[in-house]
Parts: sequence; structure tokens; C-alpha cells
Amino acid sequence: MKYIKYIIICLVFMISGIVYAREMPLLKRWILNKIQILSKQKAGAEIKAQSIDFTFFPPGIELNTLTLNIKDKEVLKVLAPVLIDKLGVSLSPFAFLSGRFEIGKISIYHPVTSIFLKQDKSEHAKSKPFEIPWNDLMNIPVIKFVIKNADIQAKVES
Repeated sequence: MKYIKYIIICLVFMISGIVYAREMPLLKRWILNKIQILSKQKAGAEIKAQSIDFTFFPPGIELNTLTLNIKDKEVLKVLAPVLIDKLGVSLSPFAFLSGRFEIGKISIYHPVTSIFLKQDKSEHAKSKPFEIPWNDLMNIPVIKFVIKNADIQAKVES
């Protein structure tokens, strides 16, 4: 009787490990697909990531090797697609325990993009400037926002 308890515990952990190893890749693929579909439908950009990892403390996700394609044609004239090595989003566990939902940290590692500038001042003066929705961005409950090793190139076209 004494050993049956240990055998049952071992079986539970073995079955949990088998289920985790079998179902986790399917769950990751499904999440990556949903991120791509929802970003294409709801946002002004399409996010394609190669892989996703989960972090347990603080709880969050990391998207690895992702591409951000802007759908707006006016923005595409000025900004090339953005390549990002890693994007991490983690929740604030202390805020979560107190009943609030706050993103503890958003980390962007090594974003690479190009900005296209026109040398002809007459055409530049006619174009509408790109406006960043600062009011909408400030309403997102984020405690810390980090960008590391950004590589932004400005290309002047004549």
C-alpha cells in the first residue's frame, strides 16, 4: 500500500509530461496563427513570428524572430517592414493579485527598419505627416517599456 501512492504520483507526472510534450507545440502554433490573423484583421499591421515561448514568473510570452508589416500605404512609403529579434510581454503579478490587469513589461530586442525620406521638398511639403496616436498609446496599462539595440536606417531618395 505504501508503494502504490508513489506509483500513482509517478504515473500522474509521466502522463502530464507526455500530454505537455504532445500538446504544447500544437498550442504554440495555434497562438502564432491567431496573433497573425487578429493583427491582420484588427490592427493596421500584420505580425508574423517564427516561434513563441512562455515565461512562468512573471507570467508572459516571448515572440521570437518576428516581422511587422504595416498595411497603410501612406506609412509604407515612409517606413519599411520592421524585423524584431524578440518581443516579450509580461504581466505584473502584484497588480494581478490586487485585482488589476497591468502589463508589467514590454521588451523589444533589436528592432531593425528603414525610414525613407524624400529629398524633393515640394513633394514632402504636400504629403501629410505621419501622426502617432499618443493618446491611445498612453491609455495602455504598461509599467515598463524597453527597446534594446534598435537599428533604424534613414534612406534619402532623390
